[in-house]
Amino acid sequence: VDFAPNTGEIFAGKQPGDVTMFTLTMGDTAPHGGWRLIPTGDSKGGYMISADGDYVGLYSYMMSWVGIDNNWYINDDSPKDIKDHLYVKAGTVLKPTTYKFTGRVEE
Repeated sequence: VDFAPNTGEIFAGKQPGDVTMFTLTMGDTAPHGGWRLIPTGDSKGGYMISADGDYVGLYSYMMSWVGIDNNWYINDDSPKDIKDHLYVKAGTVLKPTTYKFTGRVEE
């Protein structure tokens, strides 16, 4: 599992399109049934948090949000790596600050 912030430039203000904030790569050659990304702490509910305490919703390109379980999930038993992105939707306003996300990955 590898989780990293976007290494490209992200500009403050209203986003003209979807913008990747974090990348997530998951893979395992051992048998498994899928992957779950569980937001923890202040990120519970699928949010990143600004240094000022503002919550901004995140979305996944590859995984579905399972609200009752508070996680993103993908049903994939493949031994190949899954490369996903957590993004903000077009129209989201980002402040010129640092954002963080906390979570854990489970098979």
